Amino acid sequence: MMRTLIIGLAAALLVGCDCTDAGCFDGLFVELGGSAPSALRVEAYTSDPLGPRFVYECADRTRCATDGAFFEAFFPERVWLRVTADGRTATYERRPEYRRERPNGAGCDPVCRNAEVTVPSP
Repeated sequence: MMRTLIIGLAAALLVGCDCTDAGCFDGLFVELGGSAPSALRVEAYTSDPLGPRFVYECADRTRCATDGAFFEAFFPERVWLRVTADGRTATYERRPEYRRERPNGAGCDPVCRNAEVTVPSP
């Protein structure tokens, strides 16, 4: 434990004190284009029937923080999105383009990987 602390402090001194402590998120953000519906459900999945299936649901949009859904630690090369809004459902296919970012500067942790795709409101 002490060895890890000393190595971490030495690394911080070598890098300098330009690092901040901002965080970031790993995963896929699905932005809903068009007008914000009163209720929203987004299912994200790959073509693999045994692969992960993520669900984001917001029954009252006035209580939700974003105009979309975030799926943490989900990095498909190809994703299907089933969006249900205001009683209508539509399915979209997207190929996310992931980027790596270092919100605290070069050489500073964390390194986050994320992508954003946009789908229209059904």
